[in-house]
Amino acid sequence: MNPDEPSADIVRAGLTFSWRYSHGLGALAPFFAALTQGRALATQCPSCRTTWFPPRMTCPDHGPLAQWRELAGVGTVMTVTRTTLSLPLTGRGAAAVMALIAMDGASNLVVGRIAGAMDAEPGARVRLAVDAGATVHPIQSMVFEIVGGR
Repeated sequence: MNPDEPSADIVRAGLTFSWRYSHGLGALAPFFAALTQGRALATQCPSCRTTWFPPRMTCPDHGPLAQWRELAGVGTVMTVTRTTLSLPLTGRGAAAVMALIAMDGASNLVVGRIAGAMDAEPGARVRLAVDAGATVHPIQSMVFEIVGGR
């Protein structure tokens, strides 16, 4: 018998699986909890004062971080990409604007969806908001809304 050819001797059973998985959020749980409330929670290195949003748990120069810091939740769009986006496991898909955003008070950039503004451009001011649609993971609730002029 050739193992590469189908055989009538092989019996197959159709199986359906269903399970629920609970994913712990670990040390980043405060960040995710804040996101669901529309709050921007960052981490800051106590030595060099570098601030990360989204947070990091270690500073590449000084090791473990010890300080959570709440940001104002506003920032500036640096660059945009228009795309079609599907949020995993939600059944939701639509045209979207993704942006690199410089949050006020953060040393790094964050990637975020711009809600309801297909014409968003670099230089636009945005505010962290909460996506009211179906989400599976708290990071999916993070969206940004345009708040005013450049």
